[in-house]
Amino acid sequence: MADTTLIRASWHSRFRTINRVIFFTLVVLLLSLSQAAANLRLETRVSVDSNEVTLADLVSGLSPAMMQEHALDRIIVAAAPNPGESRTLLVSTILRALRERGLELTALPASKRIRLTRTGTSISPSMIEREIKSHLIERGAPASIRVEIARNAPQLYVATDAPQSIDIVDLRYQRKRGRFLAKLRAPAGDVSAPVHEITGLVYETVMVPVLARAMHRGDIIGNSDINMIRLRASQSNRGVVTDKSELLGMAVQRYLSAGAVIRQNDIDPPLLVQKGELVIVHFSSPGLRLTTQTRALENGARGALIRVVNTQTNRILEANVTAPGRAEIINLAPAFGEARPIVAASR
Repeated sequence: MADTTLIRASWHSRFRTINRVIFFTLVVLLLSLSQAAANLRLETRVSVDSNEVTLADLVSGLSPAMMQEHALDRIIVAAAPNPGESRTLLVSTILRALRERGLELTALPASKRIRLTRTGTSISPSMIEREIKSHLIERGAPASIRVEIARNAPQLYVATDAPQSIDIVDLRYQRKRGRFLAKLRAPAGDVSAPVHEITGLVYETVMVPVLARAMHRGDIIGNSDINMIRLRASQSNRGVVTDKSELLGMAVQRYLSAGAVIRQNDIDPPLLVQKGELVIVHFSSPGLRLTTQTRALENGARGALIRVVNTQTNRILEANVTAPGRAEIINLAPAFGEARPIVAASR
């Protein structure tokens, strides 16, 4: 009898121990669930990079184990917008989906809508311009054309894991007006992608020389002072120099900034004779060469006909500039008169 009583007491003790364990386990579980609910937050600005939006994209504060337990990453609540675009979701819709899975927010967000943005990679305007130019050349446009899309053209995006490429669905070109309208889709080959309309300009260009550095009046243009750029053909017919060789060795007539196009009236041949300086003038004919000293009455570049005064006779004559400080005359008598030349040589 005593043994039976002892056995019963032992079982009662074990039962009470088991009950305590169960009780404390339930308390811990309830506390953890309460803590999880207290940490559960609904984000109102969300970025996604896939085609679908799940509950896991919209909430935060849950441990990975809780996320996995409720399978929030497998519960699709909406389709994602196109890459680079945004849309909104109602907070009430997401709250209802959470309650269906036993999850409740302790604090509601201030906003009633969730702004959802799809990440993406932008297509550069230069790539679009190259593709349109290529299509226009295939249709007979000259290779020297330049394409410029409008500044307010829509930005094209592709998914982050998609190639940066475009399809030209339609292209209309008004040659006389120099304008185009293109319908594009990105990426190439994705018929489900939205079609965007882009407008812009098309114009022919020519290569023209511009200054590589700023130059001042009197500076002589050398080969290293010139860069070649493309300019609208319509802008190159207003006295703009288009041949680089026409600039080499020429003198700048006014200050010109780096990158400036050069017009005919911006340059002149460099002065080889300055007004007031001494000029050696010579005359040559078969068997005779005479040379005398004069003073320049005006500036002169190579080949220019200038007036000089004979320093011995004070007679004024005209001579062609041939080199720095030197000139040549054709009519001998007015030039030398009775003056004794510096050099007189017979051949």
